[in-house]
Amino acid sequence: MKQNSYYNSSPLREDFKKWFNSLSEYYVEKKEMKFYADGEPYFAVAGLEIPLRDFLERRELLKGIYNCVSIGGGGREEDKGLWQKKETDKTITFKYVDDLHFEPNYTEIKINKFYPKKKERDDSNYNAYRDIEEDGIKYRSWFNNGHVLRDWLDGTYTAYPNQGGTPYIFEPIKSENIEKTIKKLTKIKESKNETI
Repeated sequence: MKQNSYYNSSPLREDFKKWFNSLSEYYVEKKEMKFYADGEPYFAVAGLEIPLRDFLERRELLKGIYNCVSIGGGGREEDKGLWQKKETDKTITFKYVDDLHFEPNYTEIKINKFYPKKKERDDSNYNAYRDIEEDGIKYRSWFNNGHVLRDWLDGTYTAYPNQGGTPYIFEPIKSENIEKTIKKLTKIKESKNETI
């Protein structure tokens, strides 16, 4: 059988090794990387074969997924479920992809990265963000489409939809919640019978 050069990518194999080694709490016995006839690597452990394609499917499913909470009156945290961040050259969008009993007030927060060029700006700067430093904390603040989005430059974001006082806080999925999140996303995907 012909070898698939895609699987021979060194960085991809290294990512696969790191991911599999992160599962060491589940598999304490010796792990050995082997290869299928087409060159796809897999780990053989505890009578199971865990192929690279499983890793790629998981990585794709979790791509851009964030957990969201909002802070309501009195500082009360409310779970706003799972959201997916999609970024293009022109926009940053957070879209609700969860299946909670009650949907949040906003299911999409979209920021245009540039102001419209309909009217001339005094500073000729059409970027809709500013880099800010307050009390030694650096962040990037986007303001457009009526929304405010703060990029804390550490992987987390805070959005103020329609400039409201209720912040939506987006955090990457924590490693200890990855398996639970994958199961939840798979279930949502199957129930919606579509790609998230």
